[in-house]
Amino acid sequence: MNLNYRVTRSLHQEHETTLILIGKLATLLNRTKASETPSVSEPALFDVLSGLRIALDAELEAHFAFEEKELFPLLEAEGESELGDLLIEEHKEIFPVRQQMKALVGDALTNGFQGETWSNFHRLGLEFVQRLTGHVDKEEMGLIPALEDILSDEDDQKIADSYDLQP
Repeated sequence: MNLNYRVTRSLHQEHETTLILIGKLATLLNRTKASETPSVSEPALFDVLSGLRIALDAELEAHFAFEEKELFPLLEAEGESELGDLLIEEHKEIFPVRQQMKALVGDALTNGFQGETWSNFHRLGLEFVQRLTGHVDKEEMGLIPALEDILSDEDDQKIADSYDLQP
Protein backbone atom coordinates (compact mmCIF):
# COMPACT_ATOMS: atom_id res chain seq x y z
CA MET A 1 0.00 0.00 0.00
CA ASN A 2 1.34 3.39 -1.00
CA LEU A 3 0.82 5.90 1.83
CA ASN A 4 1.62 9.37 0.56
CA TYR A 5 0.01 11.42 3.31
CA ARG A 6 0.55 11.87 7.04
CA VAL A 7 -3.16 11.29 7.61
CA THR A 8 -3.23 7.92 5.85
CA ARG A 9 0.09 6.82 7.39
CA SER A 10 -1.25 7.69 10.84
CA LEU A 11 -4.49 5.78 10.24
CA HIS A 12 -2.58 2.77 8.99
CA GLN A 13 -0.26 2.83 12.03
CA GLU A 14 -3.25 3.04 14.38
CA HIS A 15 -4.84 0.10 12.57
CA GLU A 16 -1.65 -1.95 12.89
CA THR A 17 -1.47 -1.21 16.62
CA THR A 18 -5.13 -2.17 17.02
CA LEU A 19 -4.68 -5.40 15.08
CA ILE A 20 -1.71 -6.39 17.24
CA LEU A 21 -3.73 -5.84 20.41
CA ILE A 22 -6.84 -7.65 19.23
CA GLY A 23 -4.64 -10.41 17.85
CA LYS A 24 -3.25 -10.90 21.35
CA LEU A 25 -6.80 -10.86 22.71
CA ALA A 26 -7.93 -13.43 20.13
CA THR A 27 -4.98 -15.69 20.93
CA LEU A 28 -5.71 -15.48 24.63
CA LEU A 29 -9.42 -16.19 24.17
CA ASN A 30 -8.79 -19.06 21.77
CA ARG A 31 -6.41 -20.83 24.12
CA THR A 32 -8.59 -20.39 27.22
CA LYS A 33 -12.11 -21.77 27.41
CA ALA A 34 -15.01 -19.64 28.62
CA SER A 35 -15.39 -22.11 31.48
CA GLU A 36 -11.72 -21.83 32.60
CA THR A 37 -11.36 -18.62 34.59
CA PRO A 38 -7.74 -17.43 34.42
CA SER A 39 -5.91 -15.30 36.95
CA VAL A 40 -5.40 -11.67 36.01
CA SER A 41 -1.90 -11.99 37.45
CA GLU A 42 -0.90 -14.15 34.47
CA PRO A 43 1.45 -11.88 32.49
CA ALA A 44 -0.16 -12.48 29.08
CA LEU A 45 -3.66 -11.71 30.40
CA PHE A 46 -2.49 -8.71 32.39
CA ASP A 47 -0.69 -7.35 29.30
CA VAL A 48 -3.80 -7.71 27.14
CA LEU A 49 -6.09 -6.17 29.76
CA SER A 50 -3.74 -3.24 30.29
CA GLY A 51 -3.53 -2.61 26.54
CA LEU A 52 -7.29 -2.90 26.22
CA ARG A 53 -7.85 -0.40 29.03
CA ILE A 54 -5.86 2.23 27.17
CA ALA A 55 -7.42 1.43 23.80
CA LEU A 56 -10.98 1.29 25.12
CA ASP A 57 -10.69 4.35 27.35
CA ALA A 58 -9.46 6.84 24.79
CA GLU A 59 -7.78 5.60 21.65
CA LEU A 60 -10.72 3.95 19.94
CA GLU A 61 -13.11 6.79 20.68
CA ALA A 62 -10.59 9.39 19.48
CA HIS A 63 -9.95 7.38 16.31
CA PHE A 64 -13.66 7.15 15.47
CA ALA A 65 -14.25 10.84 16.26
CA PHE A 66 -11.31 11.88 14.07
CA GLU A 67 -12.64 9.88 11.14
CA GLU A 68 -16.18 11.16 11.51
CA LYS A 69 -15.20 14.80 11.98
CA GLU A 70 -12.31 15.14 9.53
CA LEU A 71 -12.24 12.30 7.03
CA PHE A 72 -15.77 11.22 6.21
CA PRO A 73 -16.77 14.78 5.22
CA LEU A 74 -13.94 14.69 2.66
CA LEU A 75 -15.45 11.52 1.21
CA GLU A 76 -18.90 13.10 1.14
CA ALA A 77 -17.57 16.19 -0.65
CA GLU A 78 -16.24 13.87 -3.36
CA GLY A 79 -19.54 11.98 -3.69
CA GLU A 80 -18.24 8.97 -1.77
CA SER A 81 -20.58 9.18 1.22
CA GLU A 82 -21.63 5.51 1.13
CA LEU A 83 -18.30 4.37 2.54
CA GLY A 84 -18.39 6.96 5.31
CA ASP A 85 -22.00 6.08 6.11
CA LEU A 86 -21.13 2.37 6.32
CA LEU A 87 -18.18 3.04 8.63
CA ILE A 88 -20.26 5.34 10.85
CA GLU A 89 -22.87 2.59 11.14
CA GLU A 90 -20.14 0.16 12.19
CA HIS A 91 -18.85 2.69 14.74
CA LYS A 92 -22.35 2.73 16.23
CA GLU A 93 -22.42 -1.08 16.35
CA ILE A 94 -18.96 -1.29 17.94
CA PHE A 95 -19.66 1.39 20.56
CA PRO A 96 -21.88 -0.66 22.91
CA VAL A 97 -19.52 -3.63 22.70
CA ARG A 98 -16.64 -1.26 23.49
CA GLN A 99 -18.52 0.12 26.50
CA GLN A 100 -19.24 -3.34 27.87
CA MET A 101 -15.64 -4.44 27.29
CA LYS A 102 -14.39 -1.27 29.00
CA ALA A 103 -16.46 -2.06 32.11
CA LEU A 104 -15.36 -5.71 32.18
CA VAL A 105 -11.68 -4.82 31.73
CA GLY A 106 -11.81 -2.19 34.48
CA ASP A 107 -13.52 -4.60 36.86
CA ALA A 108 -11.11 -7.41 36.02
CA LEU A 109 -8.04 -5.26 36.62
CA THR A 110 -9.48 -4.22 39.98
CA ASN A 111 -11.12 -7.44 41.18
CA GLY A 112 -9.90 -10.21 38.89
CA PHE A 113 -12.24 -12.46 36.97
CA GLN A 114 -14.91 -14.63 38.54
CA GLY A 115 -16.58 -17.45 36.61
CA GLU A 116 -19.39 -15.35 35.17
CA THR A 117 -17.32 -12.23 34.51
CA TRP A 118 -14.72 -14.31 32.65
CA SER A 119 -17.34 -16.07 30.51
CA ASN A 120 -18.93 -12.69 29.70
CA PHE A 121 -15.52 -11.24 28.85
CA HIS A 122 -14.70 -14.30 26.75
CA ARG A 123 -17.93 -14.08 24.74
CA LEU A 124 -17.82 -10.31 24.34
CA GLY A 125 -14.09 -10.35 23.58
CA LEU A 126 -14.62 -12.72 20.67
CA GLU A 127 -17.38 -10.46 19.34
CA PHE A 128 -15.17 -7.40 19.77
CA VAL A 129 -12.30 -9.08 17.90
CA GLN A 130 -14.61 -10.05 15.05
CA ARG A 131 -16.27 -6.63 14.72
CA LEU A 132 -13.08 -4.61 15.02
CA THR A 133 -11.08 -6.83 12.66
CA GLY A 134 -13.78 -6.53 10.01
CA HIS A 135 -13.99 -2.79 10.53
CA VAL A 136 -10.23 -2.27 10.27
CA ASP A 137 -10.19 -4.39 7.10
CA LYS A 138 -12.82 -2.13 5.51
CA GLU A 139 -10.84 0.95 6.44
CA GLU A 140 -7.58 -0.50 5.14
CA MET A 141 -9.14 -1.72 1.89
CA GLY A 142 -11.60 1.13 1.32
CA LEU A 143 -11.05 4.25 3.40
CA ILE A 144 -7.29 4.62 3.12
CA PRO A 145 -7.16 4.12 -0.67
CA ALA A 146 -10.10 6.52 -1.09
CA LEU A 147 -8.31 9.13 1.02
CA GLU A 148 -5.12 8.63 -0.97
CA ASP A 149 -7.15 9.50 -4.09
CA ILE A 150 -8.91 12.59 -2.74
CA LEU A 151 -6.56 14.21 -0.22
CA SER A 152 -4.60 17.21 -1.36
CA ASP A 153 -1.24 18.14 0.12
CA GLU A 154 -2.91 21.15 1.73
CA ASP A 155 -5.73 19.08 3.27
CA ASP A 156 -3.23 16.58 4.60
CA GLN A 157 -1.04 19.25 6.15
CA LYS A 158 -4.00 21.08 7.71
CA ILE A 159 -5.51 17.94 9.22
CA ALA A 160 -2.20 16.44 10.29
CA ASP A 161 -1.06 19.67 11.93
CA SER A 162 -4.35 20.20 13.77
CA TYR A 163 -4.12 16.67 15.23
CA ASP A 164 -0.33 16.73 15.67
CA LEU A 165 0.11 13.63 13.53
CA GLN A 166 3.64 12.36 13.10
CA PRO A 167 5.43 13.09 9.79
